[in-house]
Amino acid sequence: MLEGSHNIVLDTCCIFNLINGKTLNEVLLLPLNFYVGQIVYSECTTQPCYELDDLLKSGKIKLLADVPVELFAKFNTKYQLGDGETECLVIGKIHNYVIGSDDKKARSCIIDELGESSLTGSIGLLKELKMKAIMACDKIFDSFTEMQKSGGFLPRISQDYFCESSDKK
Repeated sequence: MLEGSHNIVLDTCCIFNLINGKTLNEVLLLPLNFYVGQIVYSECTTQPCYELDDLLKSGKIKLLADVPVELFAKFNTKYQLGDGETECLVIGKIHNYVIGSDDKKARSCIIDELGESSLTGSIGLLKELKMKAIMACDKIFDSFTEMQKSGGFLPRISQDYFCESSDKK
């Protein structure tokens, strides 16, 4: 699914969902480079995702520099997203990074601006865990269910979405 993509910038919604699903550390085992922008970082430090500091210190996630104000303002006016989502869109545009977003409006804007191959989210990253044999599909589905129970606005999908029928036990 993310073949050829090695750099993922995460937005706040995606980080929250992965933390709530207790799978952020597993996702960071994927053979990818993960980043957050300054705005997303500030959103995460003012809300309950304090483990982000430890992940930054360990180098599992890297903190990027501020984005150019002109491009941020252009995308902010054009798409009217939240600041964190706009920042991710700018980073994706400048660095050709895939954006990990679970925000419905932001996902649509990312596709419009950068194309579908520049988009993933917590569900896509969970599928990668299965494809790379990092987690069993039943545990992945449990994580997804936990994300929904914790308030994540995610689509209704069945365990079959993550698992082949031979994997269910």
